[in-house]
Amino acid sequence: MVRNSRIEYEGSMYYFKSDGTPMKDRLTYHPDGEHIIYLDANGAMEQQGLFRFANGRDLGYANADGTLMHSGFSYDPYGRIVFFIGME
Repeated sequence: MVRNSRIEYEGSMYYFKSDGTPMKDRLTYHPDGEHIIYLDANGAMEQQGLFRFANGRDLGYANADGTLMHSGFSYDPYGRIVFFIGME
């Protein structure tokens, strides 16, 4: 059983709590201890692109390393240019 660790499986990164269960639908710190990442409903870290948070309403943008964009431009699902602001 994996505990307090992260593993890569089939191209996705997963993080596990001390009881061995995967972290799901949550924001947590990137391993660098400085940036924020988001783990989806299956526990996979969002990477490379636009995604929808678990509430089904809010959008986020993850860089290739999983860190979330917090001050920059990207495109929403409808092709509109959007500016991400918020977490640092």
